[in-house]
Amino acid sequence: MVKIEITIEQVSDTLILDVFGLVDADDIIAFVEGLRSDQVKKNHLWDLTYADLYQLDRIGFTRIARAFSKYDDVREGGTTMIVASSEVEAILLKLYSSVSENLLNRSIVFHIAGSKDEAIAWSMNRGALANPLNSKS
Repeated sequence: MVKIEITIEQVSDTLILDVFGLVDADDIIAFVEGLRSDQVKKNHLWDLTYADLYQLDRIGFTRIARAFSKYDDVREGGTTMIVASSEVEAILLKLYSSVSENLLNRSIVFHIAGSKDEAIAWSMNRGALANPLNSKS
């Protein structure tokens, strides 16, 4: 079962999600459906460094993307940064971003990174946010 720790960084309007354990589409969808409106932010940073994605397939990614798409009006112009711990996971996550962007026509910008620091550097270079790890609420 997956464990997801939430941190909200108000200044950069970022929801930071640290994910641990075996990731299953149903667990992620239940998590998404359980988010309160004040927890949904324009930018999301998913750290999957300690997550195991081997059970996810294209159908699971599509279901997860559809679940998140209900927040697209709040997240218009936002970013989703995803930290992958291996090249294989990065490829899987590119599939997820492709499904989100192309199949569901989502306006969220996706970036797959090898570390949290790399994801933050990318977002800061885009001007999307200040360093979301500097102050946590």
